[in-house]
Amino acid sequence: MAEVAKEQWIMKFDSSSVENLGGARMVLYHNGEEIVALSFKLEFPCSNNTAEYEAYLIGLATAFEMGIKHLKAVGDFNLVVCQAKGSFSLKETNLALYRTLAQRMEEKFCTFEIDHIQRSENRYADALGSQIAFEGSRSRVEIDK
Repeated sequence: MAEVAKEQWIMKFDSSSVENLGGARMVLYHNGEEIVALSFKLEFPCSNNTAEYEAYLIGLATAFEMGIKHLKAVGDFNLVVCQAKGSFSLKETNLALYRTLAQRMEEKFCTFEIDHIQRSENRYADALGSQIAFEGSRSRVEIDK
């Protein structure tokens, strides 16, 4: 696929896990405008950590499929962000495959960075999977199974 833009895109990702079932959400932004918003129900038992990695991988895969070359990922779940940065070691063996897949996806971008943000800065991605109304000028939600 042709390169979408040379400028950096921002991907915000978030997850939820209730009673061992999870949800994954991500939003892609370019030049301050929301371009893609996705929300998924995970139909398998998962922990908070697993659900967060699922959201992260969905976001990376979506950005790659769109032809995005320069990506900054931001999330409010410190474990995934710090493991991606290399500042937290991987202690849960069940997350090893997730971390390996994420590393392979991260390497596909010409430039890639990841940062932690406060939950209050991730309201849109958070609101995609909740009953909380999002206050903003636009919203578009696509649900794929």
